[in-house]
Amino acid sequence: MTSNNNLLEMWLFENKIKFIKDFNIKNKSWLKAGGVVKTFITPNSEGDCIKTIKFFHKNKFTFYVLGNISNIIIRDGIINTPIINLHKLSNIFEKRTHEEFKLKVNAGISIPKFSKYLVNKGITAYEGLVGIPGTLGGGIVMNISSYGSCISDYLISVECIDENGELFSLNKSEINFSFRKSLFQ
Repeated sequence: MTSNNNLLEMWLFENKIKFIKDFNIKNKSWLKAGGVVKTFITPNSEGDCIKTIKFFHKNKFTFYVLGNISNIIIRDGIINTPIINLHKLSNIFEKRTHEEFKLKVNAGISIPKFSKYLVNKGITAYEGLVGIPGTLGGGIVMNISSYGSCISDYLISVECIDENGELFSLNKSEINFSFRKSLFQ
């Protein structure tokens, strides 16, 4: 595994994709549990994320993608499997016309930050989600809900990156949302 870690670290360095060596994940985990991740990758953009996943696919690497690490327990010990952490992918992009108001939101944004953003814009229905500690990406995976509102209620579509690094879009109806469930599980 050492040669794979060296190859990965060299590639990340050459491509200017940020990572932390020997990252103690319990420092980031909400449950303060977990071991040391040999390569903890923190891409700054969707493009960096896609490039990294394509590299993993090409080189047959196993990897994990994590958001806020709030609803997951990570084992103790050394974790050789690289982890891509999405916390830097937390932007909100607005598209306004006279007829509609749409948002494109990155998966790494925290649910409280997203909920507060909507409240500040005068958009109601998601204020009940403010106390949920995860990220929007994890919230969509689980179809989080609170006070009768589900994250999927006002969702139009989701852009996804598959395990090959290909970007594609799914309409809400294709995701098969139900109570605390989605296609992504």
